[in-house]
Amino acid sequence: MATSENEIRRVAAGEQDLRAEELAVAPLAEIDLPSCEFFVVSHKTRPMPASTYALLPSGAVVSQSNKDAVKEILAACDARRATPASWAELLARFHWELAPGIVVHAAEPPLSVGKEPPPFAPPRFVDGPRTTLRFMLKNPETMKLYEVSAVLHGGQVVTVAKVKME
Repeated sequence: MATSENEIRRVAAGEQDLRAEELAVAPLAEIDLPSCEFFVVSHKTRPMPASTYALLPSGAVVSQSNKDAVKEILAACDARRATPASWAELLARFHWELAPGIVVHAAEPPLSVGKEPPPFAPPRFVDGPRTTLRFMLKNPETMKLYEVSAVLHGGQVVTVAKVKME
């Protein structure tokens, strides 16, 4: 088993008050930031929400429960060439005001019978070179859809706003 997965498992077990051998760790390919690794941790037998963790080049582990997770990840990882989809996944999984969320990568069905489906657009930069990111986010508990707008500057997240889609 990879050393990085063992470290993630150890940290997750401590955070979740579980034994390390109870946890399954899988790489997360949806976030692609050079020099950092991302993982999803779930319980092997109990149904419970999966948690997301980042392994920084220093060996430090950052979890979605850390209020400064996005800041710490962006300080350590190279996000200059990150795709809109990678940025959206990073924010949906680690940003304190959004996580845990599910990035919508394909059109959603109507929210209720007889209604039109919400307009769909994939994660994208909408103005200038990598300054404003927009994407659709689903709350996994309520299944409500939101449009998220994040202003980025100098490789950092300046503001995040989400608006519920009707």
